[in-house]
Order: sequence, then C-alpha cells, then structure tokens
Amino acid sequence: MTGRPRRAIIRPWNMLLLVGMFIVAVLAGWISDRIPALPPETVSYLVLLAGTVTLAIFVNELLVYLSMRRWPEAEGVVIRSETVRMDDGESIMYRPLVQCSYQVDGTGHTTEALHPGSENISSSFESHWRNVMDRYPVGAEVTVTYNPQDHSEAYLRKTNAVKAAAALFITLALLALFLLAP
Repeated sequence: MTGRPRRAIIRPWNMLLLVGMFIVAVLAGWISDRIPALPPETVSYLVLLAGTVTLAIFVNELLVYLSMRRWPEAEGVVIRSETVRMDDGESIMYRPLVQCSYQVDGTGHTTEALHPGSENISSSFESHWRNVMDRYPVGAEVTVTYNPQDHSEAYLRKTNAVKAAAALFITLALLALFLLAP
C-alpha cells in the first residue's frame, strides 16, 4: 500500500483508555467475587469486550505501520523544536512542535508531524515532551518518511510503537483473564 496511512481509531487518549479498560476488567472480576448478583458470564463478556477494543487499537496501529512501510525516505534537518503552550482559559496543555525541512525530487518541503496522529497529542505536563525535544534539537539531521503520492505528507516516525505494544500487552492480558474466568 502506498496511499494515505489509515488514521487511528482514537489518538489523544489511547493509553489512558487502554489502562482504564484493563482496570475496569480487573475490577469487574474483583466485584463479581464479592457481589453474588453479578453472574460470572457478565464478567467474562466485559473482559472480552475490553479485549476486543484493545485488539482493534493494536490492529489499527499495525495497519498504519504496514501502509507506511514501503514509503520512501529523505534526509531532512530539524529547523524548529519547541514545546507549544496552549491555553484555552480553562486548562493549559502542551504539545511538541518539531518542524523539519526535506527535499524530494529537488522540491523543498516541511513537516511538523512526528507520526500519524501526532497533531492531536498534548499533555498538561511540559516536562512530558522534554524527551522529544532532546531527540530532535534544531540543526539535527533526521530521516523523513514521505508519501510517494503526496510528497508534502511526511513523518519522522512511522507509528507510535509504545501505544501499539501496550495495546497488544493489554489485549493478551485480557484474553488470559477471559480464558481463565470460571
């Protein structure tokens, strides 16, 4: 596949959602042991539902990665690297801004996308992005993966591997809970 990468199901709060579903599944099992009115089948179905959702998130991330696997790469240079503060009057959020320039077929382009969906990433902790800023300082040479059909669409990373690995781990844990349930 060489077209646009598939967009993830839920981007900004994936990790929170995954951890929350895991906690709900564990709590459902704990509650079912203490409240006889909740049938064990209900707990099994809740665990199965949570596992299905996390599996869907993992498969979606895998499809995004596979669709971009054959995209060509170009050498680029980081021209801007900072944490952007966003204040909507109710809360203050921060997001990473890493802008790099690259050339394809003699035409210059710029991108601000770390990976697909990164435009939706934010955190209430500025220090959360320090690692990103350290990895991409201004002037650093980087490899950019770009869409062969639209050279202006490019990313510094093909996917968020941590999120995909977490989704797979939680899916396997929930599958084990489902199989071991009475």
